[in-house]
Amino acid sequence: MSDIAQSFSSDTSAPTNVGGAERALSTIGGALIVIDGLRSGSTWGALRALVGAVLIARGVGGHCPAYAALGMNTAEDDTQAKRLGGQI
Repeated sequence: MSDIAQSFSSDTSAPTNVGGAERALSTIGGALIVIDGLRSGSTWGALRALVGAVLIARGVGGHCPAYAALGMNTAEDDTQAKRLGGQI
């Protein structure tokens, strides 16, 4: 397996600690920030685009290093909701 493909395989990735709705909002918000940053064409715009890219990675990957450092896990709420049939 190539190094790139291996970096995306589930057995080497960090555990999911971001819930589903939060992941969707992070991805959409990150995309909007990237677009805004790139449209500005300035150094600050590039910095905004970088921040947006981090949010997209957080949303797509489902892992937040800040949450991990703080011991937070909003994905557990999703798991519990699935176990109860979404009746929380």
